[in-house]
Amino acid sequence: MQRLQDKNRKYKRWRHSPKEKLHLQNQGLQHVLSSNVSAIGRVDEDLIVRFHNGSLYRYPGSGWMMEDMLNSNSKGEFVWDNLRGRIRGVHKVPYEKIGKVPLPQDLQMTDEEIFADMDKRYIENLTGSITAVIAEEMVFNHKLGVMMDKIDIGGVTVYRPIV
Repeated sequence: MQRLQDKNRKYKRWRHSPKEKLHLQNQGLQHVLSSNVSAIGRVDEDLIVRFHNGSLYRYPGSGWMMEDMLNSNSKGEFVWDNLRGRIRGVHKVPYEKIGKVPLPQDLQMTDEEIFADMDKRYIENLTGSITAVIAEEMVFNHKLGVMMDKIDIGGVTVYRPIV
């Protein structure tokens, strides 16, 4: 896997080697250029997404999105905007981890690290034009008994449960 230069992109994408592309194809997956999504596929009505750490996730009933995802400029943003993003704390589409399709040069990151990176990028995209000070930290809400992201944007504080 090779890191692309991507001069006009904030997040650098990864390109699979020909051998990796063939391995993914043999697993029924289409490789993609992305900083965090490695490949996608469709099984019946379900969308399958492989991330650069090898993890494979199934998004039931979302197979119809495959072409839109292939045509999107950012596969990671597509995953967040259409699949994993939250509405009132609930993920837009249910999902489940169905295993791994390992490659020798996979990123050594946990799933949680990959998704935290996607969350961080999403917040950066939303707040990129704000000139106020932005601070983020994790805090424990004793009343609810859950960890939360505390995001302060120019004096406005927002809490988001960590799921």
